Amino acid sequence: MKKSELQQIIKEEVDKTINEGRLEEKVADLYSYSGIKTQYSEDSVKRYGQKTVDMAIQMAPSVLAFKKELADTLKNMLGSPEGKMLIATRLAGRGYSGNHSKDISIYDLMR
Repeated sequence: MKKSELQQIIKEEVDKTINEGRLEEKVADLYSYSGIKTQYSEDSVKRYGQKTVDMAIQMAPSVLAFKKELADTLKNMLGSPEGKMLIATRLAGRGYSGNHSKDISIYDLMR
């Protein structure tokens, strides 16, 4: 075996090892770049790799279901008397800091 062949094998193995630990990060990056979908373009496969795209497709239904569950939870919280009080408290606190935005997220209610 030539030295260059051995170097190539070592490089490929190191790349595989490094990339295995970052699959979740790659899927998160793919979701933020292309959105949560059940199909991706060839460009996405080239950019992120087949393994990442496969994992993203596999996870998509559960991620979308969880996203819907969070949206429903936020809707229920916003409609409750306690939620309305928390919103008023958060908006008043923002006003003191000069932020007069009326956008509310679930993070605002959980904080």
